Amino acid sequence: MRPRAAFAAAVLVSALAALVLAGAPVEAEHPDGEADAAFGDTTPGVLDETPEIPEHRAFGPGEYLQFSVRYGVVRAGDALLQVKGVRRIDGHDCYHLLSKAESNSFFDRVHKVRDRVESFLDTTTFVSRRYEKHIREGKYRKDELVIFDQDSLKATYMSKEPKTLDIKPRALDVLAAFYYVRMLDLKVGHEYLVEGHVDKKNYPIRVKVHRRERVNVPAGTFDCLVVEPFLRSEGIFQQKGRMEVWVTDDARRMPVQMKSKVAIGWISCVLSEYRISKFPVR
Repeated sequence: MRPRAAFAAAVLVSALAALVLAGAPVEAEHPDGEADAAFGDTTPGVLDETPEIPEHRAFGPGEYLQFSVRYGVVRAGDALLQVKGVRRIDGHDCYHLLSKAESNSFFDRVHKVRDRVESFLDTTTFVSRRYEKHIREGKYRKDELVIFDQDSLKATYMSKEPKTLDIKPRALDVLAAFYYVRMLDLKVGHEYLVEGHVDKKNYPIRVKVHRRERVNVPAGTFDCLVVEPFLRSEGIFQQKGRMEVWVTDDARRMPVQMKSKVAIGWISCVLSEYRISKFPVR
């Protein structure tokens, strides 16, 4: 996946893509934890141990989240997060996670976007088993299929010349990582670490919970936790952009709003329509 800044430059449906397709911004450098004016501070919070297998189930088959993507106050397109069902992948039952992003007819004339990403998250061990993406942005085209072998700790990128790379134990692709974080016992002032595998590299993803906040979006009014994801990189991608995500302060941890600062202005996603899973959360 291209770095988060490349999606932001496209301006269209980048807010959702930046979160669940490209991972998260690298950790920004702010002296003494100084915050950007519109964001929480970057001072490390209380580090909670991340469970290997979360006891909480925040989502299930049938969950459907439709977002309106905006550049400033201008509507730029639509994005979708969906749990399509359960599929058998290499002998394992997996949640079939889908993310789609599309620019609207107005922005199509500037930079047409038709992105689709799918992840298969093991329903028992909650590790990635398969990840694929199909990116259509302007003239740019990219298709990718990654097979995760969690027993041998390998990820194989399928192509005419397959490439196999080492991964960390319990590695997650970025879409699966987003859903995994929803299952954690999130607390204000605390942070959590998740092993991510992004664009042929292993990146620990740090998630900090900043505060509680009530927000109004087209789908309704929600009491939320505001979380911010970071990638702990070693200087490969040095973007300093930041984003925040509002998830419901209840058992579902449903994302209802996302905001990201770009070079000129803001990109945001707001929940416009949703259907919860037909299976009860626990």
